[in-house]
Amino acid sequence: HVGPAHNYRNSGMARQTVRDAGYEIALGMMPRSIGPLTFVFTGSGNVSQGAQEVFQELPYEYVNPTDLPQVAEHGSMNKVYGAVVSRDDHFRRKEGGGFDAEEYEAHPERYYSNFAKT
Repeated sequence: HVGPAHNYRNSGMARQTVRDAGYEIALGMMPRSIGPLTFVFTGSGNVSQGAQEVFQELPYEYVNPTDLPQVAEHGSMNKVYGAVVSRDDHFRRKEGGGFDAEEYEAHPERYYSNFAKT
């Protein structure tokens, strides 16, 4: 059981609890009713990087965001899955599809997000 962050005196104690949970996951002790577990990290900023550092304390595998539905249905119960979603994964041009970072920066109104479908 991993508790809320305020239950731990420091980040080292919290990380050890996450590692302990990872050991149980690797042994196949994760209840089928809650797994396979998938984690989605948005972007590459400090919050995403910090969350991924904790995630990597578990037995993990990164997958492509488009593979998440398949993994959620048929993935292994002995590890957790993560996907990093970037702008080009979920922003699409309203006309013609696709994604161009420079155009998006200059004209974000030309794009919509399909994040919920990603």
